Amino acid sequence: MELLRLGRSAWPTYELGSAKEWLETNGLGGWAYGTVPNVNTRFYHAVLAAAIRPPTERLVLLAKVEETLVIDGVRHPLSCAHWASGVVEDRGLAYLHSFALAPFPTWVYVVGEVTVRKRVFMRYGHNTTVIRYEVVRGAGRGTVRLELVPLVTCRTIHGVGHRNDWPFVQEQDGTAAVSVKAYIGAPRLFMAADGGTYAPDGAWVEDAFFAYELVRGEHTREDLYRPGLFAWDCQGSGEITFAASTDPLNPLDGADWEQAELERRMNLVERAGAREPVGQTLALAADQFVVQRGSTGTRTVIAGYPWFTDWGRDTMIALPGLTLTSRRYRLARELLQTFAAYERDGLIPNCFPEEGGEPLYNTADASLWFYEAAWQYLQHTSDDAFLREQIFPVLLRIARAHIEGTHFGIRVTENGLLRCGDPHVQVTWMDAKVGDWVVTPRDGRPVEIQALWYNALRILASMASRFGLAIEAERWNTAADRVRTAFDIFWNEAADCCYDLIRDDGTPDPAIRPNQLFTMTLSHPLLFEENARRVVDVVFRDLWTPYGLRSLSPRDPDYRGLYAGTRTERDGAYHQGTVWGWLMGPFLRAYLHAYGRTPRTLSRVRTLLTPMVGHLQEYGLGSIAENFDGDPPHHPRACVAQAWSVAEVFRIWMEE
Repeated sequence: MELLRLGRSAWPTYELGSAKEWLETNGLGGWAYGTVPNVNTRFYHAVLAAAIRPPTERLVLLAKVEETLVIDGVRHPLSCAHWASGVVEDRGLAYLHSFALAPFPTWVYVVGEVTVRKRVFMRYGHNTTVIRYEVVRGAGRGTVRLELVPLVTCRTIHGVGHRNDWPFVQEQDGTAAVSVKAYIGAPRLFMAADGGTYAPDGAWVEDAFFAYELVRGEHTREDLYRPGLFAWDCQGSGEITFAASTDPLNPLDGADWEQAELERRMNLVERAGAREPVGQTLALAADQFVVQRGSTGTRTVIAGYPWFTDWGRDTMIALPGLTLTSRRYRLARELLQTFAAYERDGLIPNCFPEEGGEPLYNTADASLWFYEAAWQYLQHTSDDAFLREQIFPVLLRIARAHIEGTHFGIRVTENGLLRCGDPHVQVTWMDAKVGDWVVTPRDGRPVEIQALWYNALRILASMASRFGLAIEAERWNTAADRVRTAFDIFWNEAADCCYDLIRDDGTPDPAIRPNQLFTMTLSHPLLFEENARRVVDVVFRDLWTPYGLRSLSPRDPDYRGLYAGTRTERDGAYHQGTVWGWLMGPFLRAYLHAYGRTPRTLSRVRTLLTPMVGHLQEYGLGSIAENFDGDPPHHPRACVAQAWSVAEVFRIWMEE
């Protein structure tokens, strides 16, 4: 199952090659993640980043494996390196013949008459990365030796390590196996090969340079510990497996592990009904975000790799695309159960901290997206018993808490609309804050919060009616009718679209943003016909790009067209013009809602999706980025793989 293949023309220079990244995940929140030339340009790059308390408390344990092919005593590095001194060692890229997702990241190196094929994957449910090398010799009779040098550390995914930070201790176990421990209480890193030898060293490699972090204004230098050398003398053509894990690697069975993971992925693709490479690629990309939470085996969703944990808003928005589109109904049910169990005072969690501990609840929309996710699940499964017994009571508590008033200024006002936030707390998805600077202040009555609240009330009424609760159904329908009547204040006749916000003093915010699309893309829309078409036209004119929607019109004086620079600069642009890939789905659904599903409109949807399909072959290969620059050429930015970006594109691709 080959999903993507790139040849030499994809990396005419080292810089272009190192901008292409690959990602493997393990269903726990951990990853193997790097660049095509095997050079770490981010401190998030690692052969093994392990989730110690899934899906959080993630540590980089094995940063890199440097690979060298020695032919007749001549050394040919297959990896690349970049040092803080400015020196770039890029000979390995000259030997790289092709890179593919087949479905695992697969490299083919050609050095004279010797070919090396390398495949990387993770064992699902284990903090284990497996690398399999196949060496094929030509007619030559000389000696061929493959050398692997692991470079280890033991640090959080969000930082760097330096020489002598930890007193590494290693224990050799057999001919080609070793375990390394950084300090008392640290997880032990087991490394082994199923052939060859291991020779201990115990040196430090200093001043590895993270070029991409320089662009982000983050730490750029790291020192790594080199415990020793794995070596394999190739008497003929053959294979060797190298693995790194937090579990003992005895036995080490790379072939069986590879076959098991291949079958798991093929089953996912088959269940999703994806019959062509784009759908298959997105189906497997979607699977990467679904992970275990805690030791109980409950499921959650990583919002984005490499730095997000699980976020309630992102999970609920992504749930239909990640699970229902791929027909993984049991998984959808588990996600609903996970977040229902964390409901507090009418709110579900905004996010779970990386370091563990109690979740944060500072969100006004995650709980309302929970209604839409539950309703979509019901439409796909007709699982009335589960919804009635486990989810409907939670939905009732949420609605009642909103009416009575709950945390973060969330309460229903006298006309039935829902207000939220305060000048110091951002509770919508446009939530960037730098110190005391709230970048996109939206306290009051945001337009999408009204659409979500109206949708939630109609869903409550529909469920109550379905479950034989006529009085409850009438109550919630009446509340929804009040919202529908009061919503008229959001129409901006002069701009042919909706206001983004009505402040508490009644002042409207005329900023043209994508939030108004949710008035027509949820299960129970507020806008139809002429007004819906007018909104779609304005959004297309001001916000549309080939990779999603801008978060603010370029005609607005607050618009920022580049998402780059220091963290303050990036956060200042995050929702002020930056393009969001996940908004591709809502826009195209809004377009079909406004103009109808006809052969012409469906053909246009496919045409508008074409650039995003091309994006699968850049940046995070086989996945979709978190966001893009607002200005052309719309460079991909931030996370290389974002759950709601993948979910929304997969959903629109498969369903429309």
